[in-house]
Amino acid sequence: MRLFIFALILSVPFIGHAQPDTTHKGAIPTTWLNALSNRATTDSTVQEVPTPMIPDLRAALLYEKVSLTEAQPWPADKTSLWQNAAFRRRVALTIGADIGVLALLWQLWYADYPLTEFHWHNDWGNWAHMDKLGHFLTSKSIATITGTYLVEDMNLPRRKAGWVAALAGGMGNSQLELLDGISQEWGASPWDLVFNFAGGAVGGLKIAEPDKTKGFDFKISYHPSPQYDPKLSNFFILRYAGNFLKDYEGETQWVIIRPQYWVKHGPVSKLPRWFGLAVGYGAENIPKARKENLNQHIPEWYLALDVDVLHLIPLKTKFAKRFADIAFVLKLPAPTVRLAPHPRFYWLYQ
Repeated sequence: MRLFIFALILSVPFIGHAQPDTTHKGAIPTTWLNALSNRATTDSTVQEVPTPMIPDLRAALLYEKVSLTEAQPWPADKTSLWQNAAFRRRVALTIGADIGVLALLWQLWYADYPLTEFHWHNDWGNWAHMDKLGHFLTSKSIATITGTYLVEDMNLPRRKAGWVAALAGGMGNSQLELLDGISQEWGASPWDLVFNFAGGAVGGLKIAEPDKTKGFDFKISYHPSPQYDPKLSNFFILRYAGNFLKDYEGETQWVIIRPQYWVKHGPVSKLPRWFGLAVGYGAENIPKARKENLNQHIPEWYLALDVDVLHLIPLKTKFAKRFADIAFVLKLPAPTVRLAPHPRFYWLYQ
């Protein structure tokens, strides 16, 4: 999945937090406490009776409950995101990182091929659709990172943040089609655009409705395949990362299902929150070149266990949580059954 690094680099400005939050989540605001105090002292004849305090106390507790799961309302004195200086700084950093990444990718992928007029190319079926799934996952990741930043740092309401995140995921990934379109070797792909905006939409939905979308997610895993190129670099890290982006036979794309979030009663509802089932798709004998026979690949299907590390390791800082959100898009090795072709059991499959 060649675009995964693109998503990671663009996400760097959003990993940290803009300004420390002076309102502790879960704490009852001062205004509520003042209201409680005023109610208790307005009539000295009822100071000993707790009943008049109940409505305010219930409201305070309701506020506390909501603040644990929802972003605080967008401040009334802020009419747009652009008026927030921290947001403007993040946008400037992201644009700078974006230009740098595009320049780097131009040298890696496009500089050796002649330029041409912008044109389209229908590449449906190339590389056993692994590249399309990569577009989907990358756009979903960009949307999730962007939306998390807007909700947690900018205090934007979740639904508005979801819309912005969906557009950011789809459009951020689709700018590469401009480079593809003017390269004689490639051509802009309409199917890439479809999967880009589909991934952005899913990422935006998970931001807008987190409680309703906890039951599913998407991940990727990688192991070196026969297409692994040991001569790609003299440095192991660069060699491994380069093959991860180009070695489609070594990639497996996963849909993660966590049924305990959807089933309200019975044994399934009691499953631990970190537990999940994963359905994986990969392929063998994938052509290396775009113009080779498209039908010679062999699809592979897997069923595996999945562990949500974020429910096992307590992460206290915002940086750690956001870094983990990016890092654990990679599925960890787990017991796996290959369903087709030729069923086989793996104690640990990556």
